[in-house]
Amino acid sequence: MDKLVEQIIKPILETNGIKKVIGIYGGRFQPFGPHHLKTYKWLKSKVDDAYISTSNIKKPPRHPMNFKEKVRHMSKMGVPSSKIIMEKSPYVAKNLEKKFNPKTTAFVYVFGEKDA
Repeated sequence: MDKLVEQIIKPILETNGIKKVIGIYGGRFQPFGPHHLKTYKWLKSKVDDAYISTSNIKKPPRHPMNFKEKVRHMSKMGVPSSKIIMEKSPYVAKNLEKKFNPKTTAFVYVFGEKDA
């Protein structure tokens, strides 16, 4: 996979003016578990910068945690709070995308199988 990225994908992106690849791991994370952390770390190793996007919906029992509670929980597990962003829909990071130049930045989204 690393050879594929380095030898094929990066040159294509650079040819098209892309200088930075942002990874976005979106989900409800109710709660954020060790398997989520493993996925975030994997994503972080594959892109220039990685973020987690989640919502602020709190409707127990299916959604027991609001955004602030999720950030606290994820931070305790080792995710920097600056890398956790709140979005209305965690699968489309519109707020985050506004912070980057769309002509020089590519966004890669990952999410769990149950969200596919």
